[in-house]
Amino acid sequence: MATTTSDSQQIQPAAQRGPQPQPFQVADEVHSEVHFSPTRTVAIAIDGSEHSSYALDWALKNVIRSESDQVVLLNVRPYVTLPTLSYGAPFVDYGEAFTEIEEANKKTSHELLIHAAKQLKKHHVHVRAIALRGDAREELVYKIEDLKADVVVMGSRGLSTFGRAFMGSVSDHLAHHVKCPVIVTRATDARA
Repeated sequence: MATTTSDSQQIQPAAQRGPQPQPFQVADEVHSEVHFSPTRTVAIAIDGSEHSSYALDWALKNVIRSESDQVVLLNVRPYVTLPTLSYGAPFVDYGEAFTEIEEANKKTSHELLIHAAKQLKKHHVHVRAIALRGDAREELVYKIEDLKADVVVMGSRGLSTFGRAFMGSVSDHLAHHVKCPVIVTRATDARA
């Protein structure tokens, strides 16, 4: 049975329209808690490096208040890129390889976030973990603004001045593009 709108257009119920295509998800909520109203949201960007591990530990000791803060762990996995050939086999189907690499990256990202969330849960911290996909700088800026984070904590990769200028720095980008304070930690014994 179709319903009628005021303009005499018929709208079919979703069940009669058939399956709807699902939009491609860029962000996955990996871990979250319900029924908690935080007074402050602390976003922590992690990538599995020693630097991000140090940043997580540092934030736990120096920033996070377990009784009132909501910690949001963020990990960005890059888009999968496959080799392109200027000549040779232009009709090679990379679909299967693309899917395998993407699933492996997704699994690694989720495992990293779950592991970090478990570390925080040991200290009775309210935690959410979100896996993102794309350019780390842009995705983190978007998600941090979306979350209305009060502070961001992340590790420094220890790039030289040349490295920051040539490759760009995620922490520099965030410091210039998000509205909240960005704390960039650096272990005294960490090497770039």
